Amino acid sequence: MTIRVGQIGIAHSHAAGRVQAFLGNANVELVGVHEPLPSVRRERGGHAAYAAVPWLNADELLGDATVAAVAIETLPGENLRWAREALLAGKHVILEKAPGLSLADLDDLLALAAARQRVVQMGYQYRFNPAFQFALRLARAGTLGRLWRVAGQIAANLPGYTRDGDIQNYPCGIWFTLGGHLLDQPVLFLGPPKSVQTVLRRDNRPAEFDDNNLAVFEYDRALATIETWNLEAGENAAHRRFELYGERGTVLISPLEPPRVRVYLADPFEELAHGWQDVDVGWRPRYIGDLEHFVACIRGDAQPLVDRAHDLAVQEALLRAAGVTL
Repeated sequence: MTIRVGQIGIAHSHAAGRVQAFLGNANVELVGVHEPLPSVRRERGGHAAYAAVPWLNADELLGDATVAAVAIETLPGENLRWAREALLAGKHVILEKAPGLSLADLDDLLALAAARQRVVQMGYQYRFNPAFQFALRLARAGTLGRLWRVAGQIAANLPGYTRDGDIQNYPCGIWFTLGGHLLDQPVLFLGPPKSVQTVLRRDNRPAEFDDNNLAVFEYDRALATIETWNLEAGENAAHRRFELYGERGTVLISPLEPPRVRVYLADPFEELAHGWQDVDVGWRPRYIGDLEHFVACIRGDAQPLVDRAHDLAVQEALLRAAGVTL
């Protein structure tokens, strides 16, 4: 039996891709999309992804008892409000990154989801990337030894993000927009950081937002760094990277999509040999794996990939790195 789903918002940069994933999954039926802001619908509603999708008002979508789940693809300043409305209407929720501007409000939302026995799945796109899942499998097996360094770079050159205040109305600009995707991973591998330090710069003057940023996350015996910028010429996604260093092994991922993985192991593990080697981990476009897992969780065939404590730890570290007082 298919699961009927809907989407609220097309303002987020992932909104069209999410709709395309819904339309391409035989286990879900997309009933329609609601965009709260007429200006956003006028500007972005002409995307090909929405050509055959009904436009609904909020009551039509949230009031339909046959709709089991809703993706929230508004801008971060609005997404917690709409996610709460969806939960109160009995829906499971895909909550786009970054999940709001408040740690306390996210905590309240996740508590409501637990009380209503509803799934809230964050839209951090690398959780279901096969390269990151491969690295996590090595780390959890102990193959890499004690982890002592995690590093990531996620660059962009996105003038379109300034529309409707996508970047400049949020703390730390491009850091808040992109940083959480990679920050999700150090917290997954190392847990919540002990301390957070950031260097936040506006180097594309006159800049409207922080566009050249470095965040440092300290642990008892490890260090994580994430760099984000919005200054680069050319194809920036081609060298987005993630590096994982342990006392017995190293995992290098670059680019991230489609992923290219290079590994060093001090000891053989399963099909992997000692020494440096390239590893083919396969690839599917983003939004595919997380949607499949979301459907499985709704059906009771799987458990969420991370728990509430992890999602809150990522949000706290993200906001601290952005200079937000909690």
